[in-house]
Amino acid sequence: MLLYLSVTAENEVYARRHWRELAHMNYRIDANGHLVCCGRPKNGLMVLSDDGTPDFSDRKALASELLHECRVGSFGGIVADFEQPPTEERLRFLRLLGDNLRYGGKRFFVPINYAACCKSALVLFPTALSGGSYAEQLKHCARLVGAKRIALDLQWLRMDFPLPCLAGEGTPLCGDELRKLMEKKQAVHFYSKPLAAEYFSYQSGQEHRFVLYDTPATLADKMRFASSIGCETAFIMASEAEGELGALLQLLKQQKLI
Repeated sequence: MLLYLSVTAENEVYARRHWRELAHMNYRIDANGHLVCCGRPKNGLMVLSDDGTPDFSDRKALASELLHECRVGSFGGIVADFEQPPTEERLRFLRLLGDNLRYGGKRFFVPINYAACCKSALVLFPTALSGGSYAEQLKHCARLVGAKRIALDLQWLRMDFPLPCLAGEGTPLCGDELRKLMEKKQAVHFYSKPLAAEYFSYQSGQEHRFVLYDTPATLADKMRFASSIGCETAFIMASEAEGELGALLQLLKQQKLI
């Protein structure tokens, strides 16, 4: 699979020591509808954020700015890393941008909830699931959009949940917090085949809690299954690896996943 490391301006140098294919999280749209860039990265992919209150009303001018930056930076395409729900204004902008990128031979990636707006775009599939079956959800997505259109968004899951957890949302943990919690609780961990992740449970006062987390091995499992059904592209944020990036890449190379 083709793997991209998603990097910020702060960790680009660190990431380049490990991997050559980078997705630069340096771009956003401001409230006046113009492209804002932190630094001037080159090559790889542009990652476009919708943080803040971006203005998409002049979609032609904004698309033109993005295409110009794509050419100047010698980027192979653009990732629309949109976290806000679709609106008609956003959909019109992404359709226009996607059409222009396709005509220019560039790749275009959109979140899964924007998949219908641009039939030629690759679709980001988040792997950090807290319920159901990873394999079944990925296969369902492949039936809807085609496996070759799926790009795995490999999220390094570390989440602490109360039991029961009806909302399906827990408390995020950093790597150091997870290690300290495992040591303190002398955790006995298990592997969840449906979620393709490790887990353990513990008691906190009168409360039962459940921790779900990824390792290099579980992320390799997720990539291996995705590759087996025809997926060809994946992303992972360099900052989420927290010192385990080298181990992950080495494992993926050993298993011929990248």
